[in-house]
Amino acid sequence: MVDRNLEFEITKIVDSRVLRGSLQYLVHWRGYRTEERMWVRASNVNSNRLVNAFHRSHPDKVSHGYPKVTPCFRCCLMVTYLPFK
Repeated sequence: MVDRNLEFEITKIVDSRVLRGSLQYLVHWRGYRTEERMWVRASNVNSNRLVNAFHRSHPDKVSHGYPKVTPCFRCCLMVTYLPFK
């Protein structure tokens, strides 16, 4: 990840989530403690190797192909009725 000419090295991706429609990774920084891990937008993670390794190890976790529609109170209560033939 690059921030104003400073580059921070990610040593491991620990988790993934979708927040407000944006894929994020929980990353562990080189030289920092576990409690200093941070959620980072996927577009700011510059290591395909770490992303691929994370998803190979955690195939059940959210990835770039996450569903565009996420469950919410309204859609979970929607029921589709099909006509009988």
